[in-house]
Amino acid sequence: MTQGVSTAYSDQMLRDAAARTLAEAAPNAALVQDADASTAFAESHWRLAAEMGWTGIMVPESHGGLGLGLAEAADIVEEMGAQLFCGPYALSAVLLAGLAPRFGAVGDALLQELAEGKVRLGLATAEPICDAAERVVLPLIEHAAGASHILRMERGEAGVDFVLYRTAGATSRALQPMDPTTPIASVTLAPDAEMARASCSHSEAERLLLPIHVLTAVELVGIARAAFERAVAHVRQRKQFGEVIGRFQAIKHRLADGFTLLSHARLAVSDAVQRPGDLDAAQIARVIAADAAMKITADCIQLHGGMGFSWETDAHFYLKRARRLHASFGGTAALRKRAGDRFIESLLTPEQAAFSAAGADRSEVV
Repeated sequence: MTQGVSTAYSDQMLRDAAARTLAEAAPNAALVQDADASTAFAESHWRLAAEMGWTGIMVPESHGGLGLGLAEAADIVEEMGAQLFCGPYALSAVLLAGLAPRFGAVGDALLQELAEGKVRLGLATAEPICDAAERVVLPLIEHAAGASHILRMERGEAGVDFVLYRTAGATSRALQPMDPTTPIASVTLAPDAEMARASCSHSEAERLLLPIHVLTAVELVGIARAAFERAVAHVRQRKQFGEVIGRFQAIKHRLADGFTLLSHARLAVSDAVQRPGDLDAAQIARVIAADAAMKITADCIQLHGGMGFSWETDAHFYLKRARRLHASFGGTAALRKRAGDRFIESLLTPEQAAFSAAGADRSEVV
C-alpha cells in the first residue's frame, strides 16, 4: 500500500485480511493473457466472497448475515477495486441488502440467500424493449454472466420503481464490454420473470442509492491507489537516456499531482463513510474519487509509454474500470449538478427559494 494514502475505514485487521485474500485471487496476470478469463474469475471470486462471509456483511444476523455496516464493507470494497475483483459485490451485498426490506416476504428470502452467497445481482442499464414474441428484453445487463437476479430502475414523473427479476428461464447474448472485467449481455426474460417491485419517491430513491454511491467512490479510490502504485514502481526501474525516468522532474510533478488527488479523494470518501446518511457527502465523494481515478489511471498508462496501451501490462484494466464506474448510475456529472443545486438552495432565503422555484416552473412550461 502507498504510505500516507491508505488507511482503514473501520477495522485494519479486516482490511489486511481482505488485502491478503484478494491478492492471492487477483486476475491480473490471467487477464493480460486472455481477457475472456474474467467470466471464470467472476465465479471463483463470488465463491471466495461467500466463503469469507462478505456477501452477508450488511445482512442482519437474524437472516444469517454478519450485521455489520458501511464502514466494514468499505474496507473490503477498496481492496476489491485494487485487485480487480470480478463480480457485482457492492450491487448485491449492499444495494440489494438495503432494498430487500421493501420487497416484503420476497425480501426476507433474498436476505437469507444473499448471506449464503446464492444471490448475484445483474444490473439493467438500458430501457427494456419487447421482441416479436412480446417477451421483455433487457438490452444491456452488467454482470449478466452467472447472475441469479437482475435489478432495473424504472423512473417516472412520480418516482422510481425498483424492479427485481429472476433469471431462471432467461436467455442471454454476450456483448463486447468496454471493461473486460465486467461482462455484459442482452437478456430475454421468461414471461414470469418479475418477482418483486418496490415503488418510492425520487428523494427516497436517492437515499436508497446513497450506499452504492459511497462504495463506488471507495472502489474508485482502490483503483486509483493500485494504478498509482504501478506507476511509481514502473518509473523507479524504467530507464531512458541512461537514467531512471523517475529522476525526471516532469515525471515527479505528475506523480506528485497523482498523490495529491488520491489523498484528497481518500479524505472525501472517509468523510462519506463516517457519515452514512449524508447524501451530499456521498455524492461529492463519488465525484472527487471519480475525477482522481480517471486522472491517475490515465497518467499510469502515459508513464508506461506505449506499453500501457497494450495487453503487455494490466494498466489499461484500471482505466477501463474507472471509466465504467465514472458513468454508472447516471454518471458523476448529474451528481455534481444535484449536489451543487442543493448547496445553492441552502443559501437562499425562503423568498429567494420561492422565486427560484417559480422561475424553474416557467422554464419547464417554455
